[in-house]
Amino acid sequence: MKQIKIFTALLTLFFTVNITSQVTGDELTKITGTWQAKLPCADCEYIDYRLVLNADNTYNDQMVYHDKDVMPFMTEGKWTYSDDIVTLNESSGKTQRLRYSNGSLTLLDASGNNVTNGTLTKLTREVTEIPVNDRWAAKRDKGIDFIGMGNEPFWNIDLDIEEKTITYSRLGEEGSVIFTDITEAIVMDAPIVTYHGKTAKHEMTIDIVKEECTDNMSGEVFPYKVTVKIRAGKSNKVDTLKGCGKYLADIKLNGKWLINKVHGKDISEYKIMKDKAPQISFSVSDERFGGIAGCNNFFGSFEAKGNKIRFGKTGATMMMCADMTLEKDMFAILNEGYYSFLIEGNVLTLIDMQGNAVVDFLKAN
Repeated sequence: MKQIKIFTALLTLFFTVNITSQVTGDELTKITGTWQAKLPCADCEYIDYRLVLNADNTYNDQMVYHDKDVMPFMTEGKWTYSDDIVTLNESSGKTQRLRYSNGSLTLLDASGNNVTNGTLTKLTREVTEIPVNDRWAAKRDKGIDFIGMGNEPFWNIDLDIEEKTITYSRLGEEGSVIFTDITEAIVMDAPIVTYHGKTAKHEMTIDIVKEECTDNMSGEVFPYKVTVKIRAGKSNKVDTLKGCGKYLADIKLNGKWLINKVHGKDISEYKIMKDKAPQISFSVSDERFGGIAGCNNFFGSFEAKGNKIRFGKTGATMMMCADMTLEKDMFAILNEGYYSFLIEGNVLTLIDMQGNAVVDFLKAN
């Protein structure tokens, strides 16, 4: 019994020393920073993996499953480095190892072998904003709020809600038709919005229905079905075109925002853990958000339509902290919340349906 107690004590001491030991000098420089990779996935296209190794031997990571409607998976904890091996010691007790070699980190399996296609590369500069990497970036820059498209014949529409315009193009027809002063009609108790526009030569009605839609050529899945009915000239003939579409979040939302005020209460009035700066980051290309509420990491999906934003269910890590008031306040706001938003300079404000400001964020430098 005495021998077992001594062994247990030594084992505890070994892990305590191992976890709290600090890496210094050149080794610290080469290991710390942000690492990323596209990892293989059995039931999705790929996993977008990002790992942040901090100089204080803490880490956090995130796995985003591409083309799969699941929440990102996030962990945090402590890391150690010895003999070219980085060990991630999750706060839940699990561990993951990576091997450092030639400026890269490679994930290791349980037997210590390299995981196929599991190599991470280090970002060469500090990333303060989530990069926009999607084919709709140019349309976002122009202020387009919704895009719709279809095949056979090929056609597309660009909707600008603020400017009340729709631009319609169709393969084989010269130029585009721009409808101004369009009207919007929302069908009560139904997931459908109708827009109507008219020019001297054309009349158009667009129905946007919240229903999954698959492009019959590319196989890409969109969240909305679109029906366009268009009449040209004095003809009574109406062409009906069917296709898919999606809303494009405002490009100005993208990136990291620091939580400044919650229901008018300044962030300095909350008790916050050290090195847990309350913040939220939006990725408009993935329609995902994530952040820190003073204790746990949180994450989820969102959809923005013009100046309106709807948050999905909010997930979070499960760490207990001494004071979780800010976290409870933020989760109550974000979880399936629906707001208007206003961006003025470096300030983002969420406004409820009664016109009250619920959260103020400051853009991170």
